[in-house]
Amino acid sequence: MREYFYKTLFFLTLFCTVANAQNLLQKEINLEVKERRLSLVLEQIASKGGFSFSYNGLILPQDSLVSISVKNMPISVLLTRIIRRKVDYLESGHFIVIRGALKHLGMITSDIVSGNNLFSISGIVVDQASGERLQNASVYEKLKLVSTLTDEHGYFRLRLRSNGQLSTGITLSKQGYRDTTIFFLETISVFRGKNDKEDKSMFSNSNVEHTGFGNALISARKKFQSLNITGFFANRPFQVSVAPDVSTRGMMGPQVINNFSLNLTGGYTGGVEGVEMAGVFNINKMDMRYFQMAGIFNLTGGTARGLQLAGVNNRTLGDMNGLQAAGFINSTEGTLRGVQISALNNSAGNLKGVQVGLVNVADSSSGLSIGLINIIRNGFYSVSYSATGEMNAITTLKTGSKRLYTALIIGSNISANERQYVVGLGLGTRLKIAGPLFADLQADFLLANGGGVWDDRWMRLHGSLNIALSKKLSIFAGPVLNRYVANSGFHVKGYQNLANLPEYSATYPIDEHFRNWLGWQAGIAFNSAFRAAARQEVLSSADWEMEVGLSAGKPINYPYTIAIGTEISVKKRFDESFYGLFTTGYTHFTYSDRTQNVLAWMYPSFGIIPLKAGIRKMIGTKFYIGGDLGFAFLTSRGIDPGLGLSHARSSFLYMPNLGYQFSSRIGLQVRYEDVRSVTNAKQFAVKLSYKFPLSK
Repeated sequence: MREYFYKTLFFLTLFCTVANAQNLLQKEINLEVKERRLSLVLEQIASKGGFSFSYNGLILPQDSLVSISVKNMPISVLLTRIIRRKVDYLESGHFIVIRGALKHLGMITSDIVSGNNLFSISGIVVDQASGERLQNASVYEKLKLVSTLTDEHGYFRLRLRSNGQLSTGITLSKQGYRDTTIFFLETISVFRGKNDKEDKSMFSNSNVEHTGFGNALISARKKFQSLNITGFFANRPFQVSVAPDVSTRGMMGPQVINNFSLNLTGGYTGGVEGVEMAGVFNINKMDMRYFQMAGIFNLTGGTARGLQLAGVNNRTLGDMNGLQAAGFINSTEGTLRGVQISALNNSAGNLKGVQVGLVNVADSSSGLSIGLINIIRNGFYSVSYSATGEMNAITTLKTGSKRLYTALIIGSNISANERQYVVGLGLGTRLKIAGPLFADLQADFLLANGGGVWDDRWMRLHGSLNIALSKKLSIFAGPVLNRYVANSGFHVKGYQNLANLPEYSATYPIDEHFRNWLGWQAGIAFNSAFRAAARQEVLSSADWEMEVGLSAGKPINYPYTIAIGTEISVKKRFDESFYGLFTTGYTHFTYSDRTQNVLAWMYPSFGIIPLKAGIRKMIGTKFYIGGDLGFAFLTSRGIDPGLGLSHARSSFLYMPNLGYQFSSRIGLQVRYEDVRSVTNAKQFAVKLSYKFPLSK
């Protein structure tokens, strides 16, 4: 009996709590204000009622003054007295939503025909109060998922198969109006009902239609449909699309969540709870669950959970729980709980997982970012200049979080007789000690040029004690454990001999040469933090642009020393931060000393004509990262393949790049270009560019 009493008491308490939470508008409060702004009065009411208001400031006279004194008045009555406008009130959790009063839809039925298992309805959708005919109103049947839009005269015709039931319900929807459902019994209109459900536009997500890809690929008819039908979604086992407007679900495709979705080129659906595959692209209005794969890109308007694969780009406007893997770019605008892997750029709003890519960006992070550059808004960056016992000029860029940062290292020993060059990456952690003291522990892997070629490997493990001289400036010093592995067999004159290589002799040594030793380092560093993410600045509003540029490069292989080129690109802006482009031009390779006739005969100057397709992703407001793929066509004939040039007339090329936009017209780019079948056509280059709009 006691157990029964406690169970009853528990459920009564729960019921009262839920009932209280769901009847905010019926709460009674006391209020006394005099000549106070409406916005402040609403804050006071919310505080007394234990909830929050949500409203668009344009629909309320927030600066109007309110004077009122009431006791034990329901909040719904109180709001009506102080606002004095036609508005609706909607409860949602601990919120009361104030919205403009929705108007009512009406329908003038012109023709209803049934027969041969078919049911056809035509009519005109009007504003019930004014009688105005309404264009682009949605008319649909929820069970069969058949829909249409009204024309410029408000007219529609809807054809259905008979469902074997006594009545068929036709729903009318339009932005700014209440949904109206009309039921038909064969050819006789029986009754009409108004759907007073929540303001769906506040709780559904159609933001994909406002992205660059969504705006370009989703038709105007489906955009109108999304504005009108915001709260209705149906689940179906499968759908097949040839293109977003050619689908087995027709106009209702964006309102259907499928278990299996196959898009031959691309498709636009409500979401997927199972498997979705596309030859080119997938666009989901809401959520993705379990598996999604596309040849070019995936765009998800809600949250994603599972595995998302794309050849170029994955973008999720909500949270991501799982793995995002793309050839170039991954983007999660909400919280990432999982892994992002791409060749170029990963970005997340709140990182609680792992990012692996060339450039990683997160607004806040409690996870790990592993890449060449890591921009963490609550992280840090450091630029240092240092020297060791082997090199006198080392520049290091550290980015990431103090728990784990990555380091980009470029160094040399400036000397006429003991040259040494290195480039490489490091991983490290920063430890706070006390006061102005902190320590860095770091491991590096370096490619070294100790004899004219970049064949040597240099591993370093080092720690440094840092002393902060000011908020941003510090000095450091510490020990370095080195291991140097030389790939060449002999010491080259003019370079350091860090691996104790023998001098040149007729007998080539077989053994690999390496050396381990303990050294030192000391330097000075500038330390700072990345600023909070700024609102994306659109440097150009043009959808199409043309860009011309001049480039100068340094070939990495002997004997070519100069690469001069010109390029022309046509760029398409998909949104504020994402561009696509096609590029062609001409690059000429030569070397500075043309007086050596043997070299001139063995290594003639040559040129290439590139044809490339690429992408650019803005990092912040001025910097960008990009990648190009394409083919290079040689302009010279009869070149000896044994000298590093191929008889092939064309070759695959790739080009990762970083850039900075000084203004909407002028930019600077740093890049590495690799023409795969032409050894001597690999180069590091800079390009100065100028662009101008082709469209607005």
